[in-house]
Amino acid sequence: MTWGGWFGPSLAALLILLAALITYGRQRWTGFTAKQLVRLEAARMNPQPVRFYTRELDGLPPLVQRFFRTALSDGIPLVAAVSLE
Repeated sequence: MTWGGWFGPSLAALLILLAALITYGRQRWTGFTAKQLVRLEAARMNPQPVRFYTRELDGLPPLVQRFFRTALSDGIPLVAAVSLE
C-alpha cells in the first residue's frame, strides 16, 4: 500500500478514537459532577439561629461588624442555600 492508501484509514481510526475519548470524558465529567452535587447537598446544614441579630457580631473585627450592620438588619432570616443557574 502506498502512503495515500494508509492516510484515509489512519485518519478515520484517529477520528473514531477522538470521538470515543470525548464521549468517555463527558460521561466521567457528568458522573463526577453528579456525585459532587450529592455530597454538597448532604453536607448542607440549616443555620442556627434562623434569624440574624446584631448581637452575634460581638468579637468580630470592626470592619466586619460595620459591613454586616450595613448589609443586614435585625430579625431577617438567614439563607441556608442558593440556587444559581
